[in-house]
Amino acid sequence: MTNFFAILLRKTIESVLLVFIISKYLSEGNGKDRMTPICLEHLIHICLFGDELCIEAIQKNCISSVVKMMKNDQPPENTLRYLLRTLAVLCGVSKGALVLLTQGGLDLVVDRLLSVSSALCSVEAAGILTQFTNPQSAFIRLQHIDPIIARLLDLVDLCTSGDSLLLATAALNNVTHQHQNGVEIMYK
Repeated sequence: MTNFFAILLRKTIESVLLVFIISKYLSEGNGKDRMTPICLEHLIHICLFGDELCIEAIQKNCISSVVKMMKNDQPPENTLRYLLRTLAVLCGVSKGALVLLTQGGLDLVVDRLLSVSSALCSVEAAGILTQFTNPQSAFIRLQHIDPIIARLLDLVDLCTSGDSLLLATAALNNVTHQHQNGVEIMYK
């Protein structure tokens, strides 16, 4: 039993240290180098193991760093996808969603969702929108949903993987669930 505890403690300490190192890198990085997607992928992987690690990443200002990269640095598409996915994972914790919303994240997410330049990035933005509009803990109530529903329907048609389809349909479900006329808008 003590051996298991020692292993668990070691892995936890390693994960917290990695979150610290990655958050430091993100705060100083520009989003255009080859290391940024690798760091983001590691952060996503680490944060999937528990809410405590997500909260640690949030406290280390990872959301602020990611938002800054998205707004200021014009990252490449692959990096942008990882930035959006990182936000989606961190918004899986209510504190992360609130932090992103206080930093103007809703406008950023909707802009990326409605952008027709990259369907892959739009799907990742749909994942964040799914977190924001979750019926159990809806942080927002969207207004003017017509273009959002139209874009989500387009994404459903463009999806080439099960993961993308899941994100797009989950967002579509949550958005239409918020409004009585959501289903009617879908059939326009």
